[in-house]
Amino acid sequence: MFYQLTYRSEAMSDISLEDIRELVDTSRKNNQQKNITGCLVYRSGYFVQLIEGNKTDVKELFHNIEDDIRHENVEVLNESHCQERIFPEWTMGFTNLSQEQNVEKSKFNIEVLNTLTNANTSKVFTTKVFWYNVKQLLENTGFYIEKVQDNSFR
Repeated sequence: MFYQLTYRSEAMSDISLEDIRELVDTSRKNNQQKNITGCLVYRSGYFVQLIEGNKTDVKELFHNIEDDIRHENVEVLNESHCQERIFPEWTMGFTNLSQEQNVEKSKFNIEVLNTLTNANTSKVFTTKVFWYNVKQLLENTGFYIEKVQDNSFR
């Protein structure tokens, strides 16, 4: 039995690509030590993440995530137990769908995520919530309506 938690948040306005790369690299190392897996999606100043593993470890990790100053408005979308991991091979799968990355790579990633969100057949509600929010992020709807900011790379 595993535990899953899905959350979303808004990146701080001054977050850089280097900050995000550092976050991902550090998370991969730490998650491997705790046998935590999951996926983080970033686009236009927003994060959506699903983390999975032992309940105590996932909760501890999430408390650290809540305290991280690189984002705000951290909101748990759902958490529950599951029989198997959705991302068993990813200590931290990550995709950046923002405009500052290679356009062709971004188009490919968006197509892949669209396919995955449409093909989601999981019976675990936390997983469904993750893919639903990824789809909203891709479409810039709901919580993920892009902020209009001057002098921002987003």
